[in-house]
Amino acid sequence: MRGVIVVVCSYSAQAPTFGGYACADNCSGHAAGYRWAEQYRITDMDECRGRSQFFYEGVLSTLRTRIAVLKRMIMGILLTE
Repeated sequence: MRGVIVVVCSYSAQAPTFGGYACADNCSGHAAGYRWAEQYRITDMDECRGRSQFFYEGVLSTLRTRIAVLKRMIMGILLTE
């Protein structure tokens, strides 16, 4: 099953954020981690050891997004039964 997952990267007078994490720059480290986790279907945070904090937080954003999607799917199934 494939779906579309959207993570908001916001910019304002405050520091930019990616998936709820503050960025030090243009969120490129977070975005790279997010893309990497999506591309390789990462499910275990131990797989991203030795990466930057921003990359790690991008991976976390991917996993949190997947969990949220799964929860919504499960709730939808339970509500239709």
